[in-house]
Amino acid sequence: LALIEALRAQALKLGVAIFYETTATQLQREQRGYELRAIGKDGELVVLRARAVMIASGGFEGSQEMMTK
Repeated sequence: LALIEALRAQALKLGVAIFYETTATQLQREQRGYELRAIGKDGELVVLRARAVMIASGGFEGSQEMMTK
């Protein structure tokens, strides 16, 4: 978890927006970047436009059961 926290801290320092518990539903390439549509944890539609997008799924580092496997 220390590595993830260090990467997260640096990303936030650089102005990266991080959305947790959000389900991406559509990613579309546009002339100047990308448009991402997602459903937020409260069920609301989130539309983001950005030059770059990184989509990541949950890791196993937070689960002791998965770490032992």
